[in-house]
Amino acid sequence: VRGEKSGNLKEETFLMSQAWAAAKFAQRSALIAELRLDTDLIGEIRREVLKTKQLQRMSEAVAELHPRKAGRDLAEAMAKRTEHLIDQQLHRYLDDQAAGRL
Repeated sequence: VRGEKSGNLKEETFLMSQAWAAAKFAQRSALIAELRLDTDLIGEIRREVLKTKQLQRMSEAVAELHPRKAGRDLAEAMAKRTEHLIDQQLHRYLDDQAAGRL
């Protein structure tokens, strides 16, 4: 929405844009949460993710450092990285689904 005299965007335009973005984020988050309930899908994605070279190297390092604190810290970082990569795969799945590629 533009002002009649100045032609500048009105504040309402930004508020509508923010509301739309918040709604899309909430919708996307709900879809991801729904997908995460499918244990078979998550298990399959987790197996794929854990096959990556990066996580295989991290797993080897965790095994070497176990039971020291550095091993526990690295195991925690690896778990977070794995969850992040799973989320990325789920987002790609939703993107493909929205684009009609699935």
